[in-house]
Amino acid sequence: MEEHQEAGKESKPSSISVDLQGDSSLSVEISDAVSERDKVKFTVQTKSCLPHFAQTEFSVVRQHEEFIWLHDAFVENEEYAGLIIPPAPPRPDFEASREKLPKSGEGDSSVTREEFAKMKQELEAEYLAIFKKTVAMHEVFLQCLAAHPTLRQDHNFSVCLEYGQDLRVRGKNRKELLGGFLRNIVKSADEALITGMSGLKEVDDFFEHERTFLLQYHIRIQDACLQADRVIHSHKTCLAEGFNPISAALNSLGTQEVNQLKMSFLKLAELFERLRKLESRAASDEDLKLSDLLRYYMRDSQAAKDLLYRRLRSLADYENANKALDKARTRNREVRTAESHQQLCCQRFEHLSDSAKQVSPTALEPLPVGCLPCQGPSSSPLQSSWTSSPAASPPSARTSSSWQSWSSNTLRPAPCFSGTPLSSSRGSLRACSGIFRDKSPRLPTPGATSHAP
Repeated sequence: MEEHQEAGKESKPSSISVDLQGDSSLSVEISDAVSERDKVKFTVQTKSCLPHFAQTEFSVVRQHEEFIWLHDAFVENEEYAGLIIPPAPPRPDFEASREKLPKSGEGDSSVTREEFAKMKQELEAEYLAIFKKTVAMHEVFLQCLAAHPTLRQDHNFSVCLEYGQDLRVRGKNRKELLGGFLRNIVKSADEALITGMSGLKEVDDFFEHERTFLLQYHIRIQDACLQADRVIHSHKTCLAEGFNPISAALNSLGTQEVNQLKMSFLKLAELFERLRKLESRAASDEDLKLSDLLRYYMRDSQAAKDLLYRRLRSLADYENANKALDKARTRNREVRTAESHQQLCCQRFEHLSDSAKQVSPTALEPLPVGCLPCQGPSSSPLQSSWTSSPAASPPSARTSSSWQSWSSNTLRPAPCFSGTPLSSSRGSLRACSGIFRDKSPRLPTPGATSHAP
């Protein structure tokens, strides 16, 4: 009997919070943040004992545009073509909550002062929730870079953390945003052209298997995100806001009646008002712990798809270089130029393939979604696969620019593609509903402040 009880205790999954600051040699956090109209200024505090930093502790003030500049610098650097670049944090969007406040009081004589004050308080709470999510996403982006053994050594990352003055990075204008949108369309069309019309076949079954799974995984995560948004929207608009007219009607009856039911009506009105607040809070928590988490999953898996596209593009370039070399040899013209180009394409393709297949020696066994690795004798042996190899271990000292060194050595605030083994994700996504109630992306420190609209 005791043996069965002990076995049940051992098999029960444990909920452990994820900490991106597993490596004390470089600790990054956003200690404070201030909203100024359409801008948010983040105070980034860094503690490090790495030799390429001039000081051991320093803090700087950064804006969203500087985070985007840092992300673009990593993406455009050819040396990091074999890495999954952490997704850029989303742009702060406070316009919706700001526009509701003036509209609620313009030319509406039916709104009393008490109702307007309550509406203002709700909008301020919504604004604060958006603000906290914004700070959390920007902090996670920096911590993912700091935990990566290769990206943490980048000069631009050091400048972003250490340079005390403004980086003078301007936001993208409409022309640049349109150009980025068109580039994404061209990239999608190019990928479809390479895999479809050109008839290019994958030379490695390993990458073909991973690409097939990633496409299905990304589509299902995207669908789950859309469904979660619908559920949360219904929770906010139908359930939580549905208590408003009931509470108002009961409150009106309580002020008009003079008999013994007066206090009962007022108590019921207060009860429904509390229910409305509780349901609104629950919907906000679902938005943070479920919808935003799935959206982070989607951006993270897209970053992995981008790596596969870069490798596929290099394979197509290598095939085209081989064809051009054959033509040059047939015509006996510009053979050396074609040979040098073919060698460059071959080296780039082999570099991307080799770095993507490398396995970190510190990888651990697969985990349930949202849990830290269990460091014990039960660790399974290494497997040479992105999606089937153990992952989600603390940052290690390995300095290889490989897919696996990123996916197995970088923790996340929540389950994600590059921090969680996809093989375990296949079976553990069903358990997400129970974990979402307890796990959420790491919020900013208590010192983070904001200004209401």
